[in-house]
Amino acid sequence: MSEMLYFYRDGDMLSIAVAAMETFPRCYALAVRKWGVIFEFGAWNESKWSWDIQTRRKPFDWEINQWKLFSIFLKSIPIREHILDSVAWSGWPNGMFSVGSFRKGLESHRRAASTASKGIWQGICPPKIEILLWQLLNGRVMVKEVMKRCGYDQFMDMRCYLCEVEKESIDHDFLLCRWSWIIWAECVSWWWLNFCHNINLKGWFDGWRGCCPSLKYERFWCSLFFTITWTIWKCKNQVVFKGTRSSTEQTIDMIKFMSV
Repeated sequence: MSEMLYFYRDGDMLSIAVAAMETFPRCYALAVRKWGVIFEFGAWNESKWSWDIQTRRKPFDWEINQWKLFSIFLKSIPIREHILDSVAWSGWPNGMFSVGSFRKGLESHRRAASTASKGIWQGICPPKIEILLWQLLNGRVMVKEVMKRCGYDQFMDMRCYLCEVEKESIDHDFLLCRWSWIIWAECVSWWWLNFCHNINLKGWFDGWRGCCPSLKYERFWCSLFFTITWTIWKCKNQVVFKGTRSSTEQTIDMIKFMSV
């Protein structure tokens, strides 16, 4: 492998590092070398590539699961021994850069940046709640659906922790789940409103501000969305890590307490 090129057509180290920063932040933080060429992060062993990511220390118990997921992610990247490194432009199928392909990619990215992202950072809630909502709207929370895409689905029960019926996903857990929708419907009923929920959380958030019943209460109405998603997240974590389940009535009381 070339020591000068940082891009590999079948799996470049730059995209791997970016994925580690965004999806596996603890792995990225612990890695001794965070950028480089592929051969610096492993070696060939009997025509089989073996990854070797050096860390500053051994992962703590609460970091081990993320390292397992990162290892599965690395194994999903094809590394071929007898193919030379080459610079490839990921913005076009043939790997060749052009101004037109860059412009199309930029336009696509702008279209994907919906009003949802613009409406998050308003300072109406604590930063940790804003960050959670940003992660949810961008699919960065490690629910079972995301873990399956990373290859971590062996022996995993894909059912939602809240309703224990449907397959777990971000949209399901925080909107479509019958348990979660009872929470939303009850909170909306405080304003004497009725809703048919959207098919996904991002679309739900995009339309939420426009449904405010009165400009006088716009700030409270917007913060209510943050409060509901945060409370659902906390209740789900209680089930996952403590084995305790809150009723919908208890959850709604929590939302009322946080909203005062």
